Amino acid sequence: MKTTKIERAARLLNQLADLGFTYGEAKTLQRIERTLTRWGEAECGNEYGCICRDDETNKPYWLNAATDQRTPVADRQAGATAKLAKLMEQFPNVWSYIQGDCRGCALYIGRKDGETEKNLDQLYTRGIAVCID
Repeated sequence: MKTTKIERAARLLNQLADLGFTYGEAKTLQRIERTLTRWGEAECGNEYGCICRDDETNKPYWLNAATDQRTPVADRQAGATAKLAKLMEQFPNVWSYIQGDCRGCALYIGRKDGETEKNLDQLYTRGIAVCID
């Protein structure tokens, strides 16, 4: 039987509640994940261009694929990352991991167990993927 999007959303909210997140905090995590996913997709680019960072200033810009013109863009990645860090300060027994590959879920959350945090780059999938689709 195929699960519906509503069932996947309910399962995610229940998993986050088990870690101590309120409904509002869980929805904030979902918004952060969607922002990071869209940012990652824009960094991967498409036929129109991609988001890049200036080597000297580290400020993001949109690089037009046809004209190589640079257009400054708001740094939504930094904002989402800062919001995540502030939220995670309230949960000392929970880790978060931002997965930068545009092909998957951008944010994982899990309970600290000692082993996972040591190799988070390899074991982050032991956590909860904070995405529904």
